[in-house]
Amino acid sequence: MDNALLNLISNHGDGFIICFAVVVFVLLMVNGVILSNHKSRIKENLKLDNSLYSINFDTKSIEEREDEKLVITPSAIRNFETKFNEACSYHDILAQMIPLFPLLGILGTVAGLMTMVDPSAKDNLQNLYVGMGSALSTTLYGLIAAIVLKFADALFNSRIINDVDVMIDDFDKKLELAKTFK
Repeated sequence: MDNALLNLISNHGDGFIICFAVVVFVLLMVNGVILSNHKSRIKENLKLDNSLYSINFDTKSIEEREDEKLVITPSAIRNFETKFNEACSYHDILAQMIPLFPLLGILGTVAGLMTMVDPSAKDNLQNLYVGMGSALSTTLYGLIAAIVLKFADALFNSRIINDVDVMIDDFDKKLELAKTFK
């Protein structure tokens, strides 16, 4: 491997990991806000009555609802669900980046160790300290970034996604039950 590339990774690997982690964290939080807005909209609409008909207990007949603004149909819920799933696909991309951070830390470790054993710098004790410091710091920052991002994802975005999945599943079960009794 080229010494310039090794030195670049060794000297700036931890800075790159920190900057990349901040960008992914900000994108996760922005996506969390988007997911939360979708969740609120779905939750709000699921509170509406989901049938076009009601039973009039006085006349024992089925009547069509007159105010369609207060009615939510399964197709409207599917529309909300589709928009939510689009935001979830963006979340999936961000969540797949989290395992990259330990790998970047390992790359920095290998680069730092390779600079330590560079034959041209064998007699320089300073290169040994710099290489070992770089190796350890990139590993540390890579692990810390992965842990923080995974924790934030689990607390916010993944929790919102799970909540919406439960709400939609509950709606689907009620819809199937209504079809069964119809």
